[in-house]
Amino acid sequence: MDDAHGRDAPTDRTATGGTPTPPAASAATASTRRPEPTPSRPAAATPPDARVAGPATAADVTQLAALILTRETAATPQRIVESITALTASDILVEGQRLPTVRDLAAHLHISPATVSSAYHALSRAGVLRSRGRAGTFILPQSRERRYGADDAPAQPDDAPWDDGRGGTVTDLSKGTPDLTLLPDIRPFLGKLGKRKAFVNSYDGPTILPMLERALRRNWPYDPEAMTMVSGAGDGLAAAMDAFVRAGDTVVVETPTYPVILDMVAAHGATAVGVPMDGDGMRPDLLRKALDAAGVAGGEAGGDAGEDVAAGGRGRGGRPAVAMIVLQPRAQNPTGASLSRKRVDELADELIAWRRDAADGDGATDGGGETGGGATGSGTTGSGTTGSGTTDVGGAASDGMPVIVEDDHSGDVANAYAVSLALRLPEHVIHIRSFSKSHGPDLRLAAVSGTRRAIDAIIAQRRLGPGWVSRFLQEILVEMLADKQTFRTVMNARHIYATRQKTMHALLLRFGQDVPVGDGLNLWLPVRSEAAAMRLLARHHIRVAAGGPFRPGLWVDENGTMQDMRDMRDIRTGATGGFATRTGPDGDAKSDGTAESDGTAGRDAARRPQPGVRVTIASPAAVNERVARLLAQAAEAEKPGEA
Repeated sequence: MDDAHGRDAPTDRTATGGTPTPPAASAATASTRRPEPTPSRPAAATPPDARVAGPATAADVTQLAALILTRETAATPQRIVESITALTASDILVEGQRLPTVRDLAAHLHISPATVSSAYHALSRAGVLRSRGRAGTFILPQSRERRYGADDAPAQPDDAPWDDGRGGTVTDLSKGTPDLTLLPDIRPFLGKLGKRKAFVNSYDGPTILPMLERALRRNWPYDPEAMTMVSGAGDGLAAAMDAFVRAGDTVVVETPTYPVILDMVAAHGATAVGVPMDGDGMRPDLLRKALDAAGVAGGEAGGDAGEDVAAGGRGRGGRPAVAMIVLQPRAQNPTGASLSRKRVDELADELIAWRRDAADGDGATDGGGETGGGATGSGTTGSGTTGSGTTDVGGAASDGMPVIVEDDHSGDVANAYAVSLALRLPEHVIHIRSFSKSHGPDLRLAAVSGTRRAIDAIIAQRRLGPGWVSRFLQEILVEMLADKQTFRTVMNARHIYATRQKTMHALLLRFGQDVPVGDGLNLWLPVRSEAAAMRLLARHHIRVAAGGPFRPGLWVDENGTMQDMRDMRDIRTGATGGFATRTGPDGDAKSDGTAESDGTAGRDAARRPQPGVRVTIASPAAVNERVARLLAQAAEAEKPGEA
């Protein structure tokens, strides 16, 4: 995705029948706070009979149950998650309000407590609510703050001495954007606009020009069934999440990963689970453990309807517990890692084995589509999307395989060969390639490929907003791809970025830091203390991106144990490999380890991933001996008292 040009996901979606589905509310900061209950406030635009707030801070269980049962005769965990998420977004349920106990709500919904408990756990992981033991379960503040500000640049520590009085200029290595001097000149192509008469002023033309599609297919990593154009990689990823991710879902991501990906996941009411990486990308062994754990999290649903979801791959009403996996196949942001062909095969092997084991656990796979009480709603659109705005990718939900989105944000300036899991799993992959870093950010263009059903779903989502990408811009890209001078300029940029990566690696090695040689615009520098590293660099007028925003709140550690960065409680896996949970005496759900996690701060620190900072080496000012020496010093810097 384009580092300086993220796309905000929609903040509200409406399902068939007029019932709001989960809004795009970010839980990135909400999940870290434990608020005291506060008096409820009335919802300004809500009819009195629709409000569920009681006279004090407790939600009325009868009214809440009625709202959850608006569209379905039997409440499922997914329906409860969607309803409560939507009610918090519209201020019908407000910050600090106490929810009914698991047993009370289950009794009013005429379902088992296990079904309500499963929904409460999903809402807790998404940062919507928090259990406070015997005091009850309370709604958390739903902050809409982003991990990055408007300029996508993380703030420096408040006490950082930015100016040392010597009049030095700041070397900004924080933004993750390309060297503008290496971009091709777009001006010669503006005069050629319209010569091809490419469906100009047409509402009915294709979403991708046929001549552009032909050019792209010549060096695409596989032969896709369908393609379309979107306004940058961020737009493509957001449209894919709009189509395939619902509130309460789990999305597997790399850790560390680009913060806007985590913002998008949170905005859809889903939970991001991070899988650690090595020099070749996401680790296959830990991907399998994450899938196993999340599969059980989605499979806790029971209920009076008798659904018995098998652990390890099937979630609410036949939906995969993990709805999506987001990968950056080349020049991963922030580490610079690129997937090798061998790693692609290893990841595909793990996914295929996991799906097979999940099917064996089910005893039989579904005939197709989503079934049971977790169906996404009545009616479908012409594009095949369900009433809640979600769909399958060529039957992905029916066989338990998540949608795999590949975000090739660096595109042609990445030094590695283009690869894709679609070579092994073509029915489940959406591949996105951006041209912003290679041909120019103001083109705002990225190509998306996938099955016809997946591409139709993305096109349908975009028709709710921009509709299609300007064919004028597509025509410019056609001309640029065919131009020999532009090709040489892009290849020169690729070579220069690769050279800067190797040079910085050699310089850091000279100062005792063996950082892997990455690809693209960035490298990840492990540090002892993020705050100390940022402070040291700030004193020398060097700005880098703090590593914290690149980490999801949940991740799988080396032992396959789910860890919670938000409060460092151990979310232990049970015998079946899932999120182990328990129910307190009052019927409220609690994470395993709530009462037992009395470990020391040192033990918590040992479980945390090693801190790091992202350094953008795209600029020539980044690659020199002085910068490398200061980065090496920053890597070893410690807070006072930590040594």
